[in-house]
Amino acid sequence: MTPLDYLGQPTQYLQTKGLVFHIESDLRIGGNLLFSDGHSLKTTDINNTELIAGSANERGHTVGPAVDARYQSITGFVQLDTDCVIAINWGYSCLLMIDRVNSTSTQFSGVCGDPGFSDGTEEALMRNPVSITRNIHYPSEIIVADTGNNALRMLDVVTKNMSTLYFDPVLLVAPRCLIFDQSDNHTLYLTGSYSAIYKFNLFTKAMQILAGGVNEHGLVDGPLKQSKLSFPRELAQITDHIFVVATHGNNAVRLFDTQREYMWTYCVGEKLINRGHTGDAQCSVNSPRSAFVVDDMLLIGGQYGVVKIPGEYWHIIIHQSGSFFLVARQKLLTSY
Repeated sequence: MTPLDYLGQPTQYLQTKGLVFHIESDLRIGGNLLFSDGHSLKTTDINNTELIAGSANERGHTVGPAVDARYQSITGFVQLDTDCVIAINWGYSCLLMIDRVNSTSTQFSGVCGDPGFSDGTEEALMRNPVSITRNIHYPSEIIVADTGNNALRMLDVVTKNMSTLYFDPVLLVAPRCLIFDQSDNHTLYLTGSYSAIYKFNLFTKAMQILAGGVNEHGLVDGPLKQSKLSFPRELAQITDHIFVVATHGNNAVRLFDTQREYMWTYCVGEKLINRGHTGDAQCSVNSPRSAFVVDDMLLIGGQYGVVKIPGEYWHIIIHQSGSFFLVARQKLLTSY
């Protein structure tokens, strides 16, 4: 018996023009998914896909009418409400506001094309942020993974004041993506340092490496402290202590258990299969970047598409110390 017997085989869910960096449920159009497709933001009900802002083919930086605006890459976004989306223009080191009522794109925080590291309002600067997430304790705040500055930043979306939440360039290098632990909302898990997963306490500011290490690439399953991974990106939570991480450097979808402190590889893409690596399933997506739980299924976004892993198979077998432990599927917990 393997995890495949319980997780099921990934299947193609959606084809895209470019890399899918982030996926959320669309707050404006019920039942739709909002997702970044390379240099654009789109919404879909799977049968029909609509462009919200940017272009899947053309990149750069322009503001104005949303469909005429250009982004280098939309690597992350948050929906403030049904009308407004704050999106990262990666490569230009700034955040833009997409107004879905008036179909406009305007500069919101940072100075586009002027990377730096400073707090404040108009003087706030970032350096190639990769992702943003809402502070579940204070909905008017968003946390920014300021990748180029090796820092976590906090932005008040009402006052537009930005402050530095955490900065230790020795311990945390190039933070990528972060989520709150839905069973312990003082805790965030984040990816960074090119090959590590971190645990961060929002209130004590305590940061620790949970899995992998700083720039220690590899594909090794087992106890978290001995595991290795390469370029982990987004995380998703599927039970109170089991998480998924999309690792585009491994070209694989990995799972880890924070309770038993164990990691294993669920599926690998064609690139790794061709090199002799195996997981418990074959991913039909390459360069996985995003992970999102919705409607009892796990979505993994990557290059040119999204795959789904159906939730009815989520009775997870964990391989630890030569034995299998059955973990009954609990209520699914979304990451956003």
